[in-house]
Amino acid sequence: MVPVKVTLTTSGGHLPGLPTRPTVVDSATLAAADADRLAHAVAAAVAADDAALRTFRAPDAATYRLTIETADGTDVLVGSDGALSPALAELLDVVEQLGTPS
Repeated sequence: MVPVKVTLTTSGGHLPGLPTRPTVVDSATLAAADADRLAHAVAAAVAADDAALRTFRAPDAATYRLTIETADGTDVLVGSDGALSPALAELLDVVEQLGTPS
């Protein structure tokens, strides 16, 4: 399994002026089952990345930016409320469940 670190930043939403802290999850700090869950969620989200969803904007929608770092490089996935692929929504859930605010 390739080590992966994911950083989630959120902006916008109903209270756009409030700062948010990034949530970070690093597979190197997780139990094997959780690291595997993260790796599968990352692979599915990267494979399902849809450029059309990245440009969707709606009033009061939160925007999510996931920076994915692996030994192979860095990927950035962006989505917003109302425009999340099922795979990206799953990755957001995994990061929110396993990550810690930094």
